[in-house]
Amino acid sequence: MKVDLIYGGFGQDGIITSQILAANRAPHIRIGRTHHRCHLVENRQCLLGRNCSDFSLAGFSLSDFLDQNDVRDCYFYAAHHASAENRSAGVADAIESFRVNYHLFSKILGLLAQKSSARSVFYASSSKIFEK
Repeated sequence: MKVDLIYGGFGQDGIITSQILAANRAPHIRIGRTHHRCHLVENRQCLLGRNCSDFSLAGFSLSDFLDQNDVRDCYFYAAHHASAENRSAGVADAIESFRVNYHLFSKILGLLAQKSSARSVFYASSSKIFEK
């Protein structure tokens, strides 16, 4: 089925995007660090084949998800901000920022290019990420 994917979907931007999609009756799934929530029309089952009330993401594979669903639009809100906000942040924090803001986004773009039809990708290019 055609579905929108919100990656980092439990922060403020993800919740607002979900509300807009729900108002337009657009089926979508919100993915967070450890849990998910499917927002579907006509009482369809959870897209991960699980009970959305437990929100579990254990064993989630984006590759498998893209094999089974046609992602129409992807919204990427999974940002790591601490290194931009905290000037005394250490190397571990800088590595985590790179992992989320570049590596994870790059991986998702690569999988979308390989495994889904034409789609739009929206990336929150926050000034916190690209500050000066």
